[in-house]
Amino acid sequence: MKLMKPDYSNSILNVSHTILAHYGHKTDLDLIPELKEVLNKNYKHVFLFILDGMGTNIVKKDLKRQDFLRKYVVKKITSIYPPTTVAATHAILTAKSPYESGYLGWTQYFPDEDIYDIIFLNKDYYDSSKKIDINLKDKYLKHKTIFDYIEQANQKVKTYGVFPSFVKDGFETFDDELERALEISHMKEDTFTYVYWINPDDKEHKFGPMSKEVKEEIKSLSNKIQIMSQKLGESSLLIIMADHGQIEVKPIEFTNDSYLYEMFEKKPSLEPRTPAFFVKAEKRLEFENIFRKTYGKRYKLYASADFIESGLIGSGIKHPMLDKFVGDFVGVAISDRYLKFKKEAIYKGHHAGLTKGEMEVPLIIFEK
Repeated sequence: MKLMKPDYSNSILNVSHTILAHYGHKTDLDLIPELKEVLNKNYKHVFLFILDGMGTNIVKKDLKRQDFLRKYVVKKITSIYPPTTVAATHAILTAKSPYESGYLGWTQYFPDEDIYDIIFLNKDYYDSSKKIDINLKDKYLKHKTIFDYIEQANQKVKTYGVFPSFVKDGFETFDDELERALEISHMKEDTFTYVYWINPDDKEHKFGPMSKEVKEEIKSLSNKIQIMSQKLGESSLLIIMADHGQIEVKPIEFTNDSYLYEMFEKKPSLEPRTPAFFVKAEKRLEFENIFRKTYGKRYKLYASADFIESGLIGSGIKHPMLDKFVGDFVGVAISDRYLKFKKEAIYKGHHAGLTKGEMEVPLIIFEK
């Protein structure tokens, strides 16, 4: 499979910084020239749409050249690493790489609380009955957002977030989100709006990114945004991209590897395609040798310090919890396999690995 590393001069993170720079916030990251040029036209209403999991692979496969989400592709950019929703959407929203933000994956281990926290749900991944008295995300991973930065840099601009119903005051359907975006586009004040939707990612997990169900979904999303685009208020700009892509995957029954599991100090965390391993001190050399011998064709194994310094997760001011989150070793998926941390964890599509399908996303720009 073709591998692709994140390009931190041409990534979803650089899109955020290009937007921030446009509104007057100081940034030291590279800007996206094509987006900067469009933003310099000073549109009154700027929208950043994130369609979860919409990699360039499905845009090219499932859409015709005249379809909206393919017609207005300006260029290909990369996600960050790991290319997964928790890490990538927070990179966009905080304008920080995972190295700085500390957002790395669906499940992150918090040692002081002994919780394998599902970041979006504040629940323990392995024990749903375990009571969590505080919001671990708010305690350890709280940052300013692009909304804060924009309104601080330019008080004339009002910012909005449009989210699904899992967020307070969120929307049940994508149609509802589009209606809200249309309302904002007709406001008198200058606005910046972030719009996030869960698909095609959710359907890719269930049916696989190459499935007819995903093809139907991406065509539906494209048609709905096209219809909405014609109703936008004057001087509106749509910036559309994904947080990451997906590929078809097959499971490795990792929970059956009892010999390796006996070496663990704590259970694996982060992502099935970017697992963090917490290994007993006296077993680390043996674990490293056996994992590479058994799974080396599927995963590249890093000692955690090497992973942090590899540049994969970016650079900047290191998050104080980063060493604790990554444990002793990190695996980076370089094939189409994923490790099952629980027997019921079954997916037909997934992300968070280093393949092109997961890493490459389109940057789409429509000017009204």
